Amino acid sequence: MNLLVKGSYSVLTLDQAKEIEEYRLKKNCQKVYFKVNKKSTGEKKVLERYFKDYPFFSFWDDEEYSEILSYKQDKNILQGDYRKYPVYIRGLMIEYNLFRKEIAYSLVKPKRITHIQSVADLSAELARINGYDVNKAEIAGLFHDCTKKLDKKETARIMRLTAPKRIGESFPILHQYTGSYFLKHELGYTDYEVYMAIRWHCDGNYESTLGKIIYLADKLDPTRGLDNKDILELAKKDLDQAFIEEKKRQKEYLLSQNVVVV
Repeated sequence: MNLLVKGSYSVLTLDQAKEIEEYRLKKNCQKVYFKVNKKSTGEKKVLERYFKDYPFFSFWDDEEYSEILSYKQDKNILQGDYRKYPVYIRGLMIEYNLFRKEIAYSLVKPKRITHIQSVADLSAELARINGYDVNKAEIAGLFHDCTKKLDKKETARIMRLTAPKRIGESFPILHQYTGSYFLKHELGYTDYEVYMAIRWHCDGNYESTLGKIIYLADKLDPTRGLDNKDILELAKKDLDQAFIEEKKRQKEYLLSQNVVVV
């Protein structure tokens, strides 16, 4: 969620900036957008000073946002059909949380919607606990399985574009590579951390905060019906230790299934 601050802030004081920051934290807002009159260059210059101290402050692009809002009555996008819109608009829809769920839901089989939403919710929760960007965590959760339903032919086509040397790996994990590629090139959402977290969410080889969050949220998703309560509780207290324990548990499971782990 983001916070839009309207009005004139040419005389924004440090106390007002602090007040806005406290409200942002209370409401779990990731960004504070200031909507200013484009003709008011003085106002914008004053606000730019605050952006140095408060990196979550940003300017609101009215034209960009209005273009997205103009699609709200389009029945196709309300059903998740994003294909007739420019790629950069698709990315903005996802970033600004406009039709984000509709797009994500349209990409998976109906029975998988419960899973991706649960992973998104758990990712957001773990992000809040660990002081990470909730918006990015939710996006990664919603789209981590976005190419899961592709057939082998289409999967192979995308693999040749993004990870040709890994095309011989087990088919069930190839969607981590194709999913990251699809999110970036087809849906226009290009955030590097989200891209990498999705690209390695099956095997946990991206050990950033977001990488650990998505790996754990996917494996510990309560809707899977597995007994993961111990690791799930640990993840809410110590993300790093939970990540280590879950990777260890996954390795033991694969070995028990005679799967070679490298």
